[in-house]
Amino acid sequence: MLANRLLACTFALAVPCAWAVPITFNLAPAFGAAGDPAPFVTLDVDGATAVGSSFSYVQTGDVYDFAGAVQFKGTNARDISSISFAGSIDKDPYINWAVSAVTASNSVTFTYVFGTPVVPGIYYGARAGFSGSMGDLRGDGVSATNIENKSEIPMGTGIPALTLSGNCVAGPSVPASNHPCPAVGQYGPIFANLPDGNYPSMSSSLKFTLTPNDSASFQGQLILLETPEPGTIGLMAFGLLSVAFGRYRMVRARKSQA
Repeated sequence: MLANRLLACTFALAVPCAWAVPITFNLAPAFGAAGDPAPFVTLDVDGATAVGSSFSYVQTGDVYDFAGAVQFKGTNARDISSISFAGSIDKDPYINWAVSAVTASNSVTFTYVFGTPVVPGIYYGARAGFSGSMGDLRGDGVSATNIENKSEIPMGTGIPALTLSGNCVAGPSVPASNHPCPAVGQYGPIFANLPDGNYPSMSSSLKFTLTPNDSASFQGQLILLETPEPGTIGLMAFGLLSVAFGRYRMVRARKSQA
């Protein structure tokens, strides 16, 4: 099923309408109606107003593949920042996300949140990480600062071990795209143990401030790890015992031939 959603507004005299931020896109038939909480994407741009939007998703069972874009206008009517996003959310459960942003004449703080309800099960841990790149569009250097990627399980309950942060600063004349952030590797991956429990939801958020006339792209993942069922643990143990017993028989056979 393919659904498309444009934020509702009224046009007058061909002047683009504006929406308050943050903006939330819900990913589900009927957009999360009665008793079926929807995965969602929320976007916010500090001190700006949304003036254009597109969004689509494809649902296959518990998996939602999505993509969208929003334009934001600052206090100056000519100061337009654009952001886009794409990814895959699985209620069973993981969140893969990718975001990009382009600024005009002002520094802008961007915030993205990707969240989903979780298929019931006993979970014992979570793993997260992300990496990114920057582009210097004017040749005067580029910085992405106050970067923070936070994973929350369940919603609204922060897990300090799953918060990653840092800054990326590059001097003039770095590439117009794909300058790595951080310079080596990525933020994480990191792992946090959770008390065995049936967690109802999870979310992954990213916040960063980008210098004027520059671009930045980030991609990341959050995975909730399920405790194996007793039957699965038993099969694993049986398999390990079988391997050990097989080695024992091989050693005995070699000794008897010696």
